Amino acid sequence: MREDDAEASEEALAEICHTYWSPLNAFARRSRNSPQDFEDLTQGFFCLMIEKETLAKADPTKRKLRSFLLGARKNYLRDGWARRTAVELGEMIDLTPINAEKEEEQYQLEVASEEQSTDQIFDHQ
Repeated sequence: MREDDAEASEEALAEICHTYWSPLNAFARRSRNSPQDFEDLTQGFFCLMIEKETLAKADPTKRKLRSFLLGARKNYLRDGWARRTAVELGEMIDLTPINAEKEEEQYQLEVASEEQSTDQIFDHQ
């Protein structure tokens, strides 16, 4: 891979992580107990996506990126892989959002409206 391609890929991955961190974290949070668990699960999810090059499997002709990510997220949570490896992954890469307080405030606003399903909140974000 050329250096320009590698740099562009890293920038695109960083943009995806930045854009989808909050909705994926909120999705995990609705089914878990502590904020640390949510962050570990989200961080572990992104680490696995990077390690397995999962985004390369996304086919824009079949479905939107957000649907692909949500499906991958659901599989990740269901597999339980995060519960066994979140601590190890957390030591390797720090993907914690820059403004955790803002993330918490946003989540609290969304939780106040229990009328929407988890999938609807994810799509909204």
